[in-house]
Amino acid sequence: DEITTEAKDKLRQLLGGKAEDWAAAWASRKGAQALMQTIEARLAGAPGLYRWKGGVLHDSDRCAADDARLQDAARVGSLLVFIHGTGSHTLGGFGDLPGSAAWGVLEAAFGERVFGFEHRTFSESPIDNALTLAETLPAGSRLCLVTHSRGGLVGDLMCLDPDDAQLDELIEAWRPAPTARVGTARERAAVAAAERAKLRRLAGLLRDKGLK
Repeated sequence: DEITTEAKDKLRQLLGGKAEDWAAAWASRKGAQALMQTIEARLAGAPGLYRWKGGVLHDSDRCAADDARLQDAARVGSLLVFIHGTGSHTLGGFGDLPGSAAWGVLEAAFGERVFGFEHRTFSESPIDNALTLAETLPAGSRLCLVTHSRGGLVGDLMCLDPDDAQLDELIEAWRPAPTARVGTARERAAVAAAERAKLRRLAGLLRDKGLK
């Protein structure tokens, strides 16, 4: 069908333009990634940090790292950031909040500093998500995080203490869960090494930007 065709094109790109054994290609980690990227491309909202006013998110609400609205908000006070769960989006995870008495309290406290973080939950890891958020936020930002389900993993990563003396040791010891026996031992080792490198990069961003 249409999704399969698009995913096949995506997989061809990931494999360098060719695939001799499509059954093996689909069963690979890259095959799963291609399919998930294709499905997620149909979700509401391109990935990014959005100024959220309680309604549907629009492209015009999306703030890049150098967006003046985001920079100004961070200078005024703490940013309230909502992080949704698996296969969802900001409205899917928190859409019942706007219009409630609690929403009025939040708006009174944060004003224009309420944001929703749209991110991919199948084709990207929580570490990828946290990196994207950390890269977008202005230096010196103070954050108040509200998370749901898998979004809590992203929130936990944002709360790492980059000055923790044990952090480097913990990152070096990190391995995928024992149940994640996908691919060859060499492929799993490569994935683990890549994720550890991302964790070190995230810790560096949290330290260099002084995010609290």
